[in-house]
Amino acid sequence: MRGIGTAGERALQFFGGHLSHAGREGAVLASGTPCDQRKTAHPGLTPWTASPAELDVA
Repeated sequence: MRGIGTAGERALQFFGGHLSHAGREGAVLASGTPCDQRKTAHPGLTPWTASPAELDVA
């Protein structure tokens, strides 16, 4: 998905078919960041409450 690198992403972790936890992280390729610059793998990782639509997709 195009926006993950610039807008961040949400991750929902399921174990045994049940949601365990969810998180959101910021963009790795924030605007103006050169591609060859060292980057933080999971910038601004925070807990996330998944919406009903996100749960349906997951």
